[in-house]
Amino acid sequence: MNLSELSHLLTWAQTQIFDQAVTQAYGGLTQVLGTQVNPNQARTPYTEQKNSLVHLLKTMPVYELSVQQQKCLEQYKLTHLIGPLGAEDLERLFSDAGHDIAHLYQSMQQRTAQMNQAQTQLTQLKSAFEPMAEIAVPLDVQQSLLRVHFKDRAGVQNIEELRDWTDHWYFIGKGIAEAAGHKAVEIEMQGVSNGSLIIDFAVNYGVARLTLVLIKQALEVAVEFLNLYQKAQEIFQSTKDEKLKQQIEESAGKIKEAGINKLVEQHKPGEEEAGFRKAVLKLSEFLEKGGGAEIIPPTSPETETGDPETQKHIADMHGEIAEIRKLEHKLHLLEHADVPPQAELEEGPSDEE
Repeated sequence: MNLSELSHLLTWAQTQIFDQAVTQAYGGLTQVLGTQVNPNQARTPYTEQKNSLVHLLKTMPVYELSVQQQKCLEQYKLTHLIGPLGAEDLERLFSDAGHDIAHLYQSMQQRTAQMNQAQTQLTQLKSAFEPMAEIAVPLDVQQSLLRVHFKDRAGVQNIEELRDWTDHWYFIGKGIAEAAGHKAVEIEMQGVSNGSLIIDFAVNYGVARLTLVLIKQALEVAVEFLNLYQKAQEIFQSTKDEKLKQQIEESAGKIKEAGINKLVEQHKPGEEEAGFRKAVLKLSEFLEKGGGAEIIPPTSPETETGDPETQKHIADMHGEIAEIRKLEHKLHLLEHADVPPQAELEEGPSDEE
């Protein structure tokens, strides 16, 4: 995460969490629950305050944050307390607790303490960071970041894997850029991070928007595939009907090809179709093997006061990102079910170019 992203994260936390009185809402609900367990206090109904907090969390635009920004919030134990995940956590807590108000009160005390601690720490960090904010140079307002995460089976452990996956991304970037009416050379290297290898590229709106469409399509295909795959396993376990299981698995196997054909047809890249199709296939393979790719729209102050077209482009990208985050959550739930993942996938990138 670069300095510009850190600056944006701290500002986002201030405006979307603390200025919205989320911490106070946690505290208020905890206080009301306290009246339910204290025999010396008049009992105050808590349903309205609980529903209000759930609504506040559901409408929080967490999708505006990059993967690394969200990981930063994990360090402050905020991830499961804010946004749609926070709303799910609250609803599950109240549902599971039933009439055990003492348990509810204790659990909410813990969550409120975490919120207070995180607010104190992030506010202090924001104050300490302000003198350095001037050197946090954002991207041009017309550019977004394409961040590629090389991890899991799409990780880089040696120089040969680095060569293979960079070749992979050459064809992905070239195919998308040309399909969007641009040249591959317009995708500019911005930086490399350590840990699992992460590379940032600066891309214009056309490339960024098309990349988001491709990522969303790949995730939709993966969700549909795993749904059918699990259905096949469930049917076999209950009926032992091997033929029916094979039919469903064959249908699942055709989903990816149909999704790619549909996307190519919708985009109609013309003479760039071969390169675009290769880009789609290689991006799908990269994501299936655990690699990550995300688009981070520009976050400089000019994006809020710039021309209407730029603001619309950024709003459109945030809309796509919100849909991608929902699909990622669905895929995460499916991947952590009891059914094994796509076992037939090969290790490492394919050699076909």
